[in-house]
Amino acid sequence: MTSAGWQDGIFIVMLRHVSNAHVLGDGKNLGETMLLAGVRW
Repeated sequence: MTSAGWQDGIFIVMLRHVSNAHVLGDGKNLGETMLLAGVRW
């Protein structure tokens, strides 16, 4: 999983990528990327 994000006060934005890259063998690289946003309280 790889994540990068930004926080300013109570606001949070994060981009996250999850992948099963099959490092040790052949196969498809099936993964997903998501943009998360939130508010802290």
